[in-house]
Amino acid sequence: MNRWVVYAIMALAMLPRIVLGLINNEANDNHIDVVNIIADQNRLPDKSECWSCYQPKLYYVVCAKLVKVFHLNGYNPRVKAMQMINVLAALLMLLVFASFINKQNILASTKYLVFALFAFNACLLGINIQGTNDTLAILFGILVVYTADIYFKRKGIVALLAMALFLIAGALTKASAFILFLTIFIAFVLQFATQINWRSRLTTIRNLAFVVITFLVIVPSVGGYYHNYKKYGSLTLSTWEKDPPPHFFEKTFITRQGLRSVADGYFTFRYFDMIRQPYINNEWNNFPEHRTSLWSQLYGRTAFMHFDQWPMSWQTQSAFIVWVGRLLIIIGIVPLFIFLLGIGRHVLSFINAALGLNRAYFANADNYFMLAITLAMFASSMYYTYNYRDFSSMKSIYIFPGLIAFIKMFADGMGIVQQTRLMAWVRVVLGLIIALSIADVSYLIYQLK
Repeated sequence: MNRWVVYAIMALAMLPRIVLGLINNEANDNHIDVVNIIADQNRLPDKSECWSCYQPKLYYVVCAKLVKVFHLNGYNPRVKAMQMINVLAALLMLLVFASFINKQNILASTKYLVFALFAFNACLLGINIQGTNDTLAILFGILVVYTADIYFKRKGIVALLAMALFLIAGALTKASAFILFLTIFIAFVLQFATQINWRSRLTTIRNLAFVVITFLVIVPSVGGYYHNYKKYGSLTLSTWEKDPPPHFFEKTFITRQGLRSVADGYFTFRYFDMIRQPYINNEWNNFPEHRTSLWSQLYGRTAFMHFDQWPMSWQTQSAFIVWVGRLLIIIGIVPLFIFLLGIGRHVLSFINAALGLNRAYFANADNYFMLAITLAMFASSMYYTYNYRDFSSMKSIYIFPGLIAFIKMFADGMGIVQQTRLMAWVRVVLGLIIALSIADVSYLIYQLK
């Protein structure tokens, strides 16, 4: 890719992030209380002290250090500092996206389109300008998968060290990093079990031991997980209490309807209901059916920033923005199919290798690592929503640490499509999605100006 074209796309994608990082004052949840306690009282708060106090503390410590260095007092200056840290993290994300996409085996013009599609994604942009720990967790997840991809391709010591470092940083920011840790662990074990050369197996087990030992020595104590286990009986915590497990077919109800049953939540995709009402609400008894379908929620929240109708100052049911969302829901099905096409290609390769007992395929984790990350992220969303059935658990940002793997699946799907006559139409649709996403974000600037 031409670097000046990449820089131009990046600059255009960063501009609304900077503007919104300066004018936004709200987040999905209250995270500033954690920073206030650390900055003003010089201590780490316990779970019971505030809404987000249960979270690992790396992001909050960084924010508190910035608050103290620049003597920031009051709500607005501190929120702005928290948000601008995330805007800077977003810039690093886009740089990694560009580097990774440039390596994919697709046409240069397609690379620009894929980069712009992810750079202008309004859902990612929306979390990048909020004062929460999600953006930093996403950044570290992206860096973990990016460096792991380099390691599994080249077996370099630098990539191994970087992967371990970002895994640790991710786990000190948010517990979602454990999903990446477990997936990498399984990839190492599978690679070790199928390698024939004992020298290669020795290298694999040595490198795995390094990653596991450094992670387990640092993360449980520094990340507060050991403290959580001793005091609350669980390594990971939440503000919410776990809900009773759902039945498979029978619908059971909780206060704010989300997952009602396994079949209703995991085996539905309410596409036409999302087109009818391309947003959710908080009511307990008057809500769209798509609010109870996990895949519908992941799709809608990713396609359209205003789908969430939250934070409160972001809420709007303006006819203009509703139609922007409706169009994004309608045509967003095209990149979804391309994404699923890329996943299908990798799944078929995996199945063929398993049925053919192809040890060479499994001996190189690079063949299946990105697929494993993608499936692990979706499985984690299912597990989380199974335990916490409120619809707020169905956020797509929770699986965004796997974005590099998602880009890989999508790019491979584009690689298949670009060989067909449909490619010209696909370019038009993706260009329209980018334009509508910019309209989605621009309307938020209008709301908050």
